[in-house]
This record gives sequence, structure tokens and C-alpha cells, in this order.
Amino acid sequence: MTRSRFFYGALIALALFVGAGLLIARLNFAPYGIPSGSMKPSLEINDYALVSIGAELPERGEIVVFRHPGHGQTFVKRLIGLPGDTVQLLDGALIINGQEASVEEVEPYVEVFQPQGRARLYPRCANGPVVEQGECVKIQMLETLPSGASYRVLSIAKGAMFDTTPKFTVDDGHFFVLGDNRDNSADSRLPTAVGGVGQVPIENLIGKVVYVLEIGR
Repeated sequence: MTRSRFFYGALIALALFVGAGLLIARLNFAPYGIPSGSMKPSLEINDYALVSIGAELPERGEIVVFRHPGHGQTFVKRLIGLPGDTVQLLDGALIINGQEASVEEVEPYVEVFQPQGRARLYPRCANGPVVEQGECVKIQMLETLPSGASYRVLSIAKGAMFDTTPKFTVDDGHFFVLGDNRDNSADSRLPTAVGGVGQVPIENLIGKVVYVLEIGR
């Protein structure tokens, strides 16, 4: 497929997706464009997610869209902790209510080293330094929660910043989120005062992702 055919195909797909989102908005669904790489590999930059809007709190392991508790902008992360849960990371291992999530290293995640997203930032690489347009490699793992939910996460290096955290207890009326791109996500590990999202009030929840249109791949 030529580049122009791919471009127009993606443009048509996007138009159809947005049109469908507008059509079914009355049924409590809405489209959401992915602006950053904090949820790679599950959500790539420029993908579009279909969000089921509702006040009911999704289950652990589901991807949620919410309003940032500090500035109100729309964010997307994976829901990890529910009210009353304890959540901690130790050397990258995720522990929920004293049970460790299982992790299996799979094939590396490879992307092009070039500016990405609205901010035009270069990705961080486990094999750095990398030349422009070179292969940027990250460690990729299959993470499975004690509840059975399974998804892939990325890491730059073991022992990276925030691979080990205090034990958090999720407050009543709040939930705890993490980005799948663990070393490139400002999430509930950090309070809003230093750029994270902290624990998110349930009233800030917009909904959960139910479908992804993979435009950014």
C-alpha cells in the first residue's frame, strides 16, 4: 500500500470513527484521541478509543478515562486499585492487597526514534543512545493481576525511578491508576503537586475504554 493510500485510508477510518462516535453519543459512548505514549503498547499515540460513559466504577485492569484531579484535563490510564485496596510496586513488581501480579517477559517493543505526539518528544529507549530514525527498544512484559486481567506493559530498565513505591491505601471514593508505559507515565504514584494524578475521585471518572481504533500503528 502506498503512503497516500494509507493516509487517505486512515483519514476515512478516522472520519467514520468520529462520525460513529457522534451518532452513538446519545447511547453514552464517546471517542477519545490518544495524545501521548503513557499507555503504550495498549494505546499508541493517535489511536482513537471508544469510551463507555458512566458513573459505575470499572474493574481492576480496565482502561479508564477521567478528568485530572488538579487541572481537569482528560487523562487515560489503567485502573489498578479500588477503594480500600493497597497498592505497591517493589522493583517493578505490582502488588495489590498483598498479592503480586505475575509477569512474563515477552518480545521487545520496538519503535522509531523520532519526535512523537503533540509535544514532539522523543521516546526513551532501553538501548540508548539511539540515532534519529533508529530502532528504540523497550522491555515488554505480560502482566497478569490476581483478578486475572492481563495486558502488556513496558519498561526502560529495571530499578528505574518509581519502580519501588510506598504502600498506598486507596481512599474511599477514589481509585488508583497506572500507565502501561511504566517508566513514562505520571500516574497515581505521584501526587498532583509534582505532576502526577494522585488518587482520582470517582466523580472525575468519565468512563472505560471498550474499543480502540489503531490509527497510530
